Amino acid sequence: MQIERVAKTGESIVALFNVSDNINTINSKKFQGTDLISETNLTGEVLTLHPWQVLWIKK
Repeated sequence: MQIERVAKTGESIVALFNVSDNINTINSKKFQGTDLISETNLTGEVLTLHPWQVLWIKK
């Protein structure tokens, strides 16, 4: 599941949720930025979401 919010200033935050007990992989070019929880830069081709994982990505 994905939710995106854009502030009036143009700042964008995307929340990605894996609400299953399976590992999911997605094309991460669309979701490049910084994960606000782990403070990790997301710059790869593929993004892996582990079971029940949540990512808050600041673009």
